[in-house]
Amino acid sequence: AIHVTLSQSPYKNFSPEVKIPLLKWHGHPAITRDVEIPTDYEQPLLCDIYQPVEKAPKGDTAIIHLHATAWQGMDKGQLTNHLFHRLVDQGHVVIDVAYTLAPTADMAQMVREVKHAIAWVKEHAEDYQINPAKIVLMGESGGGHLALLSAYTANDPEFQPTSITTDTSVYGVIAIHAPTDLAIAYEEFGQMEP
Repeated sequence: AIHVTLSQSPYKNFSPEVKIPLLKWHGHPAITRDVEIPTDYEQPLLCDIYQPVEKAPKGDTAIIHLHATAWQGMDKGQLTNHLFHRLVDQGHVVIDVAYTLAPTADMAQMVREVKHAIAWVKEHAEDYQINPAKIVLMGESGGGHLALLSAYTANDPEFQPTSITTDTSVYGVIAIHAPTDLAIAYEEFGQMEP
């Protein structure tokens, strides 16, 4: 730990010594790349699976990650390496999913693909030492929007792929700077000329 001593404080009952614990690094995660998740569409989803090393704390939560960039760009594994390493070092399993982008897929297909990923993770929970009741969706921007839509339409027949009988509810959702009102987003950004 780092010890910090503060010489003065305006607060009563304030301890002038503060101990800040250092983060313990357990090593690089085990990464399995391009694992195929079958879907109702022509192509399977591809995902990268990040698993804790032996020395890391043992957790049983899985985080399904959906990448950013307005549903039409980038791919799994971009701009997330440090975040994934930190989550895995805490004992979580991260499944980084490459969903089909626009204009090839519409929003409904993207949500159904996320439901395929949720079902696949639940069906393979034992393989990755995951509690199927502790799956969290996480995404940024367009991926965050898909995470919200998928979490809030769990088992809804309109958004549930017909081939899935597995419960698609999740334990939690983390949406980082996700658009939640697309009408306002269109007014602010959609009418802009490139």
